[in-house]
Amino acid sequence: KLLGATTQYATVYGDNVYFVSKQGLSFAVADAKTLKKKTAISYIGGDGRFFIGVSPDKGYIATSNGIKIFDIANLSVGASIENISGEVGNMCLVGDHAFAVVKSKGVHIINTRTDKLEKVIEGSYATLTQSKDGNVWIGARSKLIKMNPYTFETSEQTLTDTSIDGTWFAWNAGRLCAS
Repeated sequence: KLLGATTQYATVYGDNVYFVSKQGLSFAVADAKTLKKKTAISYIGGDGRFFIGVSPDKGYIATSNGIKIFDIANLSVGASIENISGEVGNMCLVGDHAFAVVKSKGVHIINTRTDKLEKVIEGSYATLTQSKDGNVWIGARSKLIKMNPYTFETSEQTLTDTSIDGTWFAWNAGRLCAS
């Protein structure tokens, strides 16, 4: 089956594979073992960017216009997370919190039990990821920021020979990963 135009991100969560595209069929869900389509959704409220599962019944879809709550059991897009607007890129889940990079606004921390924005680490960031030790790493051009995902305390390292940039105008899944 045809996916949407510019499928930039896919992930396996539970029994499904979630494909996120910028245009066309913006969000598709398939069985993780057979790859048979379960649903394909044309409009999710903006260009698709990223998906994370937050519970067996719920996930978050990052879009060019905020974050949508996805009902996994019913395979349907629901409401938006309040107070998050504009382009959202990479996300990760640690415990009961989702961390999301929002263009020119910062890292938004969402309480996944309530689906409410809990805290914003202001700044202009490109991407984020989580390392095996549990820390969240944020790419901010000439800085690499390490965040404790439970206390939200951060420490910075300045990069001298490289930078971690993002291309929001032509968003992609990012240049930062960890092991």
